[in-house]
Amino acid sequence: MIIFDTDIASLFAKSDTIDLLFKILPNFSFAITVKIKEELSVPLQYGYSFPQEIFKQFITLVPTRKNISLLKNLKYAILS
Repeated sequence: MIIFDTDIASLFAKSDTIDLLFKILPNFSFAITVKIKEELSVPLQYGYSFPQEIFKQFITLVPTRKNISLLKNLKYAILS
């Protein structure tokens, strides 16, 4: 699974190339977090439709306390 941030997900959606991700990375699923989904929902209020493609094709993850703890530990391990 690959988790995308707002900018990268938006880039693929705006350029209409989300399908390319599935072709070049067929063994992966793609996800955004709930917070990213909230951020991507803002353009919908201004008439932009590109976030809908992200919502259709990406999984939305709800982080658990355990996952947040694991990510923090990973961050510290990478920075060390």
